[in-house]
Formats: sequence, C-alpha cells, structure tokens
Amino acid sequence: MMDKRVEKAKNWLKEPWNLALVLIIIFAFAIRLYFFINTSGQTIWFDEAEYMSLAKKWAFGVPYDANPQRPPLFQFISALAFIIGLGEAFIKFAFVLIPSTFLVFAVYLLGKEMYGKKIGIIAALLTSVSWTLLFWGARVQPDFFSMVFQILSLWLIWKYWKNPKTKLIALSASFAAISFYFKI
Repeated sequence: MMDKRVEKAKNWLKEPWNLALVLIIIFAFAIRLYFFINTSGQTIWFDEAEYMSLAKKWAFGVPYDANPQRPPLFQFISALAFIIGLGEAFIKFAFVLIPSTFLVFAVYLLGKEMYGKKIGIIAALLTSVSWTLLFWGARVQPDFFSMVFQILSLWLIWKYWKNPKTKLIALSASFAAISFYFKI
C-alpha cells in the first residue's frame, strides 16, 4: 500500500508544474524560516503586544483590557498554546510562519482555478517572495490565517460558479466567516 502512494507521488512530481509548485513552497518556507530565525530575539511591535497581551490575559490572568476592534480567534488559539505550555516562539512558528507558507499554496489554488496552472505557479512564486508578506511574516499577528481563509473562500466560490454545489458555497461562506474572526 505504501509503495502505491510513493509511486503515485513520484508520478505526480514528474509533471513539471507540480514539481515547480513543490519547489516554490519549499523555497517559500526556507525564506520564512530564515527570517523567523533572524528575528526571534526582536522586540515585539505594538500590534503584536496587543495580540499577545490578550492571549496572556486569557491564559494566565495578566491584567489587560481587550481592544474590541480586534477579532478574538487568533488570541484565543494563542492563549490555548500558552495554557499547554507553548511559548511565543511556537506561536510565531505555527500561527504565522506555517500559515504564511500555506498562503503560497492557497494563492496557487486560486490562480490555477481561475486561469490555469501556469498562472497559479506565477502567482505562487510572486507570493513567496513578496516583501510585504515576508516583513509581516516576522511579526506575531493574525493576517496570514485571515488571508489563507479569504483566499480559500474565493477559490471555493470560483469552483461553485463553475459547478454549483451547495457544499462549495457553504464551505466558502464558512471560510469567509473564519477569516473575519482572525482579522477584519
């Protein structure tokens, strides 16, 4: 059974566009990991402090008045990470670096669905090296979770327009709602 999966993966990678996508995602992760390592000791910014303060209030009871303009989902999952003993480095890696890398794949999916694999690959490559995304990828904030869910929502709505199935529109709406619980 494992041999079939390995053979299927090898055949999938023989397709040049699929290999290009894998290499772009590896490249995107490597760039983000580089900035993650080199900015790990930096002082946090105001927005980061606000997100982490609310998470620490919920996790540890640190006195802090919540900003009602900030949707709560990022702080909530960060608080859960604190409660189980994971620190800010984990939060930055798992809740910023990983979603930032996944954003490259989500952009590929949307570009491929709308215009074909070639455009999807180009869009993914440009997303992987976008300086603004790299800059914000070194900060603890919910933008990447929100963007991933927004892009996936657009991808699903585009699929729905091509092939109207209730499941696609429901998933699209759910992903859009989740994205707003991370950041408006």
